[in-house]
Amino acid sequence: MNNRGNITNRNGSWGFSVAYTDDMGKIRQVRRQDRRWTKKDAQRELTATLAKIDAGHDMGTSKGTVADYLTEWAVRFSQHPDRKESSKGTVRVHVHAYLIPHLGRLKMADLKPARIERLMTDLLAGGSTGHGEVEGGKPLATKTVRNIVGTLHTALRDAVRLGIIPMNPADMVQKPTWRRPEPQVFDIEQHRQFLFTLYANNDPMFPIWLLMLSTGIRRGEMAGLRWSDVNLLDSSVTIRQARVVTDGAGVVVTTPKTKAGERRIDIDSTTRDILAGFLTAQEGWADALNAPRFALVATDPDGRPISPRTLTRRFQMACERAGVPVLRLHDTRHTHATMLIHAGENIVTVSNRLGHSQVATTLNIYAHSLPSADRALADRFGQKMSELLANTDPT
Repeated sequence: MNNRGNITNRNGSWGFSVAYTDDMGKIRQVRRQDRRWTKKDAQRELTATLAKIDAGHDMGTSKGTVADYLTEWAVRFSQHPDRKESSKGTVRVHVHAYLIPHLGRLKMADLKPARIERLMTDLLAGGSTGHGEVEGGKPLATKTVRNIVGTLHTALRDAVRLGIIPMNPADMVQKPTWRRPEPQVFDIEQHRQFLFTLYANNDPMFPIWLLMLSTGIRRGEMAGLRWSDVNLLDSSVTIRQARVVTDGAGVVVTTPKTKAGERRIDIDSTTRDILAGFLTAQEGWADALNAPRFALVATDPDGRPISPRTLTRRFQMACERAGVPVLRLHDTRHTHATMLIHAGENIVTVSNRLGHSQVATTLNIYAHSLPSADRALADRFGQKMSELLANTDPT
């Protein structure tokens, strides 16, 4: 980029202006003025701006359109080495399917809180199909709308940091209220019926469902679990990677959702033995194909990995065959956590097993399960007190 900058003084107000050519060959200009600045302040701000331009930031201007800014911002977001592919895909959808169709024609300087709140109203009422059509679409879920505005907020925060706009209009909007729905889970009888029915009918996917219900691992973690991450000697699995579905890139291998997601999970002896039998079966499939040992646990007999979405479809078909409620595959995770809490397990232990980064996350999701667990704890405490009093001499 070619940069040049000037210190300006208009009516006693110091500022600066910069003109530069971006990577697309467009001439860009940045002008800032502040009555509180001294000449030294203006020089410092000019130097900082030139450094950002030299580092590859496209500064844009408040007179540019929201579409131009968001398009370039989404590219920069996707080029960040620490971004997960799933996050990149989500940002692409939010920007190109929702934000640009609704807000793209506005100038950055004209994007106000009221316009962002109207965007939320339109999306909740059916203002977009999710494919770039502004009219005639179906209503979006409250959580989805909140996430779309969250992406806009992040993009505008960067615009403030880069000096394109003076303040973030998304800071002042009131997002629609959303409450996390209570998880749907198998009760004890449904849990037993599901596993017993599949086991009795030699369901080939039984080891996978058993492992998920016994550990609470996520769908992507199950799809990405390798046999090298399974230790049958000490009865444990270690979560090191996940296979997730992304918009545009298909199924990709990524790291766990959070740092806490990289964890070792102990498994019971029954689950271990079932997994050992599944490994033996897989080795037989590989031998029949004259192929190397399959790397992943969740594979078909031909060695092809089972995609996350296929796991979900097969699980729901298994629910139907077993005559139990058809849950989401993620609800196996909720079922595992709820059973641990009802059994009186410490919430910190449950949180660590699930790979949550904060115990507060576990509490927020499973607060509905705590009263019954608390009753069980009170009953156990009462039993101990009764035993203590029975052995106490009142004299």
